[in-house]
Amino acid sequence: TNLTGLRVLVFENFNKISDFSPLKSLTNLKFLSIVCGMYTRQKVTSFEFVSKLINLIYFSTAMITCPDRTIDAVLNLKNLITLNCLFQFITKWKWSD
Repeated sequence: TNLTGLRVLVFENFNKISDFSPLKSLTNLKFLSIVCGMYTRQKVTSFEFVSKLINLIYFSTAMITCPDRTIDAVLNLKNLITLNCLFQFITKWKWSD
């Protein structure tokens, strides 16, 4: 099934999935949330796939672990309005003037 027209996607307690890179083809996505439960953490191998979601305006994570802990791909999104990240991360991203 072709889901490229999908605009909202919420993953909750999908803790057996760690590779979210196939989502990069959902370029019309505007809202993405990846969260896990109170006592378990969602592993995400990388947030690089988010860089392809050019129409994303809302991105939310909670109870996440990510080996490289970088979210630069998210911070570089031009249309992003809301970012909720409830995990420790590092970034090389700099505020633009």
